[in-house]
Amino acid sequence: MKVLVTGGNGFLGQHIIKELYKDSHIPVSLSRSESALLKKLGVEQRHADIANKEQLKKCLHGIDAIIHTAAIAGIWGRPETFYQTNFLGTKNLVDLAIEHGI
Repeated sequence: MKVLVTGGNGFLGQHIIKELYKDSHIPVSLSRSESALLKKLGVEQRHADIANKEQLKKCLHGIDAIIHTAAIAGIWGRPETFYQTNFLGTKNLVDLAIEHGI
């Protein structure tokens, strides 16, 4: 399976990607920026802001499954930032997954 891991640059995402390789899956990282470590591992990296539905839609081509770990964590920051990523981004991902049969 080709599995998209949102937040692939993060601590959890990187470990999930390594486990997917062990289970003979093809991991694809989704994040806002490039990761040197994932590049070194040969992981395909796609980039989008998950709060932007059009950017996100382009990243789902050829994907069989999604593991969603992207989030804004912590206790400091603007409420809008948390809302955009954690709520709207997750909603966009679920809506597009349903739309694309993922």
